[in-house]
Amino acid sequence: MTLCFVCKTDQSDENLALCKKLEHAVDTENQFQVVTKKSKENPLQKLVEFAKKQITKFVISQADNSRVFVVVKVKNHFETIELDKKNSNATNWLMVTASVELHQMYSEELCGNAISFLKAFALMDSETEREEIHLRIAYVNHEIYYDLGRSDWKFVKITSTKQTLVEYSEKIPTFIRTSKIAPQVIPNFKFDENPLNEFVKLCKIPNPELFQVQLISMFLAGMPMPIMAIHGHAGASKSTTSSMVKRIVDPAGIKNEDNLKSFPHGEDNFVTSLSSSYFSGFENISYIDLDTSNMLCRAITGGSFEKRAQYTNGDVFSISLMRKILINGIDFTINHSDLADRTNIYEVQRILETERKADNFIEAKFHKILPDLLGQIFLILQRVLETVGNIEKQITNNPARMASFGIYGEAIYQALGHKHGQFLEIIRENEKSNLQNLYDSNPIIPCMEFVLSEENETELQANDLYKKIKDFVIQHDYNLRNIPQGSNGLFNWITKSKTLLDEHSIEVTKYTNSQSKDVSGFTPNSTIYHIKRVSSPSTNELDL
Repeated sequence: MTLCFVCKTDQSDENLALCKKLEHAVDTENQFQVVTKKSKENPLQKLVEFAKKQITKFVISQADNSRVFVVVKVKNHFETIELDKKNSNATNWLMVTASVELHQMYSEELCGNAISFLKAFALMDSETEREEIHLRIAYVNHEIYYDLGRSDWKFVKITSTKQTLVEYSEKIPTFIRTSKIAPQVIPNFKFDENPLNEFVKLCKIPNPELFQVQLISMFLAGMPMPIMAIHGHAGASKSTTSSMVKRIVDPAGIKNEDNLKSFPHGEDNFVTSLSSSYFSGFENISYIDLDTSNMLCRAITGGSFEKRAQYTNGDVFSISLMRKILINGIDFTINHSDLADRTNIYEVQRILETERKADNFIEAKFHKILPDLLGQIFLILQRVLETVGNIEKQITNNPARMASFGIYGEAIYQALGHKHGQFLEIIRENEKSNLQNLYDSNPIIPCMEFVLSEENETELQANDLYKKIKDFVIQHDYNLRNIPQGSNGLFNWITKSKTLLDEHSIEVTKYTNSQSKDVSGFTPNSTIYHIKRVSSPSTNELDL
């Protein structure tokens, strides 16, 4: 076919010969083609339709329903990308893929508009799946997936029968990557001796059996596990140990400073910090106030945090988070019972000069055992998946706060080769230690004993109760920072100290006085606290 510029159509054979005979201008070199007078195709529509064909899965985040993720093929593997115009990964993917497949260049602005449309399309489509979006580790349908963080998006899949290296696709739980997810070494399943014991010796960790169980429990996503708190004086290698724990579970880099961060100020910054990592390590904690305690408790047991959508409007949205957390420090004390119930504290000692090893020695040793250590942990997790169902049936009464740690901790402990039921004693001893630490840092029991004196119960107006407590604390040299700063803070203090009060058979309630002063002896509408000794404390035991 050859274009005739006079007839304005393609000609061939006899028609083409006739055009030449009439000396029509023809495209003898076939440099032009006829464009039919159809409506011009919208490049944005073309780009959107192309992108849809490249996407194998649309997902709306279950924790944050304003975020949309897609699974796409990049080179020879699949990845997850967040659909957001501000996400350079999304626009870059579409620009490059479209140029390769469609042989046409598209601007960054046009690709950004296409990404925005696709996000709106997914949010408005009632059939778009809502799923949990995973960072680093997922525990779904009795299977564990561990993201190695490699450029080829390979994962370790652990079941009750085996461990395998699998490729990422839309068929496995949806994972995302953030800038805080660094590559992990390939685990070695054919290791010698006991890498876990070697690691504990390298760190000089006390309570090694509890520490090993808790370290392995950090790989169990989607269930509450206690905070790992490393406490000790300067020179006890707290930062080095904390960084190595982070690099075992969820590495953010190969240096200590890459894996540890300061505790953020305010809830917004706290949520932002947690959002980028499966496991967060906070160092140099000096003081844990009530707000910090509450945020930590919600973060490890799973809770919603409200955030402003934009600072220019009043819209808010909720983010649900459940994370694994480590803290370390010299001076911090845990004087809130909720946090004490959710924390395992490891008191590390200052390393003697004669026993101190150079940083490069510690790093070389850790680098050597890390593949074996991961292999051992994954093999133990395989045994846990095999036995945890039966172990859960044997447990009749779990701890109220850390039930998952009780069940899976027992399964891990048995997989490590220990006897049935011994982990219960470890938990009980740790609870006693936490209660003693809580008692030392929170003087509520001696305060209430002083208020009750020889009586079994008494009632006091809030202002009078606070004055008695403050006078007692000053007289007996307790830290005033460990009690409320006024009578308005009494109720929160009492609520957060319930574990201690229960342990010592003391019950504290409050009510508003509705009677006259002549009848009740108290100011009308004042807050009255009723304090009494009860016959038996409420207990939470784990029975096997």
